[in-house]
Amino acid sequence: MDLFRLSLEAAAKAASPASARRTNGAEPVIVVNDATTAKADQLTHEFRLEREKNKLYEAAFVSVLAVVMLFIVLRFLSVRGPAATPHMVNATGLICIVFGTILLVLMAESETQLTASVGILGAVAGYLFRSMHQEVEPKPKPPAEDAGALP
Repeated sequence: MDLFRLSLEAAAKAASPASARRTNGAEPVIVVNDATTAKADQLTHEFRLEREKNKLYEAAFVSVLAVVMLFIVLRFLSVRGPAATPHMVNATGLICIVFGTILLVLMAESETQLTASVGILGAVAGYLFRSMHQEVEPKPKPPAEDAGALP
């Protein structure tokens, strides 16, 4: 086994003068810097740049879509008159929550970045849904007091 490892090291040094040798704990790891590795690094870099550019395009598209949806919903509700005012607030909040969550998921780099933000967005969405479905409880009327009537 040692003979095989020595022959690998000799072949790596002969193949490329820019080869490097690193140790990983007790076992040496041979890193060969050749044209294949350089091309792979270049392709990886280009892939990551393209992914970031696409992420920016997706975020811009979602943002424009959110503004368009907000305009459509508010325009529809404004035609209904002043009775739709509470619905405008809820619709605006709901659209912002939905599209904010989509943007957050698109732009997050790791899972840990999502945890707190999604929790806050969930709390706001829960508040909006509760206020939308909460029925207004009628206040009990005080009993009419008649001075002449006795029970």
